Amino acid sequence: MKSLTSLCPFVAAKLMHAEILKRTLPLSMSEIEEACPGISRDMVRVVLRTIKADGRIAPTGKGCGACWEQVQDKV
Repeated sequence: MKSLTSLCPFVAAKLMHAEILKRTLPLSMSEIEEACPGISRDMVRVVLRTIKADGRIAPTGKGCGACWEQVQDKV
């Protein structure tokens, strides 16, 4: 059986995007990989960079200890 990303990378990225944004607690890279099995670490990085560029998440820390959390809207 093929992995989700080999079948349709666009759909896999959209599913991962939704999974990341529905969480409220900071997420580590490994937690995202566990929540989205079959998706490569490189794809996780691409999606995280895209959401970060949109201003919706931000990293807390660097390297293996980094986590990602949602940015609070400024009203």
